[in-house]
Amino acid sequence: MPYISSQFPYYDDYDVNKGYHRILFRPGRAVQARELIQLQTLLQDQVGTIGRSFFREGSLAFQGDPPSYRANLDYVKLENSYNGVTADSVIVGLIGKRLKNNSNVSATVVNAKIAESGDPPTIYINYESSADDGVTKTFQNGQILTQYLGNVANIQIRAINAGNSTGKASAVGLTENFIFVKDTFVKVRKELAIVGKYSVLTSNSIGFRVNEDIVTYADDTSLRDPAVLTEGSADSNYYALGADRYKLSVSLESRPLLSATGDTDPNFFEFIRVENGIPNWVRDDIIYDVLGKELAQRTYEESGDYTVECFKLQLMEHANASNAKVVGYYTDNGLSNSMVALMGKGLAYVRGYRIETNYDTPVTVAKPREYANVETTTVDVTTGNYIFADNVFGLPNLENDLERVVIYDRYKTGAHSTTGHGNKVGTCRIRHIEIHSGDPQDYVPGYLTAHYKLYLLAHEDFIVLSGIQFGFPVISPKFIG
Repeated sequence: MPYISSQFPYYDDYDVNKGYHRILFRPGRAVQARELIQLQTLLQDQVGTIGRSFFREGSLAFQGDPPSYRANLDYVKLENSYNGVTADSVIVGLIGKRLKNNSNVSATVVNAKIAESGDPPTIYINYESSADDGVTKTFQNGQILTQYLGNVANIQIRAINAGNSTGKASAVGLTENFIFVKDTFVKVRKELAIVGKYSVLTSNSIGFRVNEDIVTYADDTSLRDPAVLTEGSADSNYYALGADRYKLSVSLESRPLLSATGDTDPNFFEFIRVENGIPNWVRDDIIYDVLGKELAQRTYEESGDYTVECFKLQLMEHANASNAKVVGYYTDNGLSNSMVALMGKGLAYVRGYRIETNYDTPVTVAKPREYANVETTTVDVTTGNYIFADNVFGLPNLENDLERVVIYDRYKTGAHSTTGHGNKVGTCRIRHIEIHSGDPQDYVPGYLTAHYKLYLLAHEDFIVLSGIQFGFPVISPKFIG
């Protein structure tokens, strides 16, 4: 915790390596301020240890609706005041309320920003109805916007009289949750957070930034002692200032793509990645740490890698005006020597981990423009089901109609013997034979040691006599003749 120093004025010098797990206060000895702070740090260390075993840093703690990206959110810039009403004093209270102009265009306020850093007061809205003329659908420069109570005007504000008073912004919808950062579960408020104040994002990383602060009585007067009240007043005692507070919070913000800038800020956790104006990655699940690794290992050992919902792949020209329907992926200035592999949404488990994409993902691929001629080489071809055989003498006729071969349950007494070959167990047709291990010339008295793979035709050409148990296709007959 960088804000809580081991020096003046907090003296938080708690050291986990010393093994102290309780602070034992004693009568007759003054309580040190640092002991009270160390007590909190000790307990927080225990909570953090448990948290780290379950959650990865930056993970949401509860399953819920994932952050939802919204482009093209309408905004209206406002004059600082109108008719004696300061916009900054009322616009936050207008969230959730409806505004209407004099031509009956109406909209609901979904967020608001007070004037800051040279920007005017701004409201963000969802339009609900068009003007009386049936054509105009948005508020215009310099118009008065009114919030009504019944049929009576309650609050009036006015759009600035400039060419850029309205436009499009970018936002992310958040549901209430907790995020695990710095060994602490920090609350995420339900809100529509603005990440592109006056613009639609094109190539950005959106995520939570961790904020650490020390709050004093000068920042928050409620920290003064409420138990000692000034006589005749409900206010806290002015002289009982109270302790400071360590505040940990998160705020949503957008940055240039982390992959492009190499940004490795440990206090920023990416949740949405926007490329070419399209959100192609959203972190929407809980990221378990030690527990997650254990579950993933078991899933992989039991089931391997598999797909639940197929990722459909579509190949397109990088420069092709006919592909304009895929918004944001193609331009007239595309590359003629490249194509785009558009991977659709899908769900799979890879090494036991759940991988899901909710948006089409474009990948630019260079077209192959080089080739090579290869002559007199061996190309392996998988030819289907096979069985193993050894001690092979001679070959079946593989050239003329793949004659049927008889299978016996044991060796003959000799290579050319016509007796002692055991019982007939079935017949088959062999379409290919190849050496599997050893050398065809390897020989011990009475036995050829090389092993072969015999590839068989389909089941209808593989006949097993009644009452014979013969496993197809993984068996090892001792004689084929």
